Amino acid sequence: MTDSRTDLLTIDLNVARDFLDERRAGHQAAVELFALNPTKVELAIGPQGQLLDAPDGRLREELRAMCEQEDVKELRQLAYLSEATFPSEDLYPGQYVDGFQDSWRQVIETWKTSEGKPPEHPDDFHVEAHVLEERDVFVTADRALREMCRRLGEEHGIAIVAMSVSEYLDGRNRRD
Repeated sequence: MTDSRTDLLTIDLNVARDFLDERRAGHQAAVELFALNPTKVELAIGPQGQLLDAPDGRLREELRAMCEQEDVKELRQLAYLSEATFPSEDLYPGQYVDGFQDSWRQVIETWKTSEGKPPEHPDDFHVEAHVLEERDVFVTADRALREMCRRLGEEHGIAIVAMSVSEYLDGRNRRD
């Protein structure tokens, strides 16, 4: 991330839910994130993780509408067979991060209870789509998922920075 270009943020589904539901604890921070100048911050979300994480049809429709209204970009699909993978212009063979799934499994195998409940599928799709597109920051309210991202970087050399919405906003405010 630098001040001279747009920060490329990937939001986890919990950030989108916080934005949509004013009763959630992270709502105000999510509103602040979405209100940032689009020339300074580009928000995106992974398509497969979003579909797998939002099984409820009403929530899916709310997410789709939010992405359109708030100009949240949809990342390219990962080239994995799943119930959320569909034929489209952005689905290409080989579109995945080599070694990512093995690294994810290795971290899970050594997960400590002090790190919280280990992230599960489709969290891996959210993070891998972010890494595939070489985006700047993965933003999530999930502390264990941020820990997973830290460990993927430290233990497996996967280039990823993850933080909460508040952490990102605090850092952004210090830079501006």
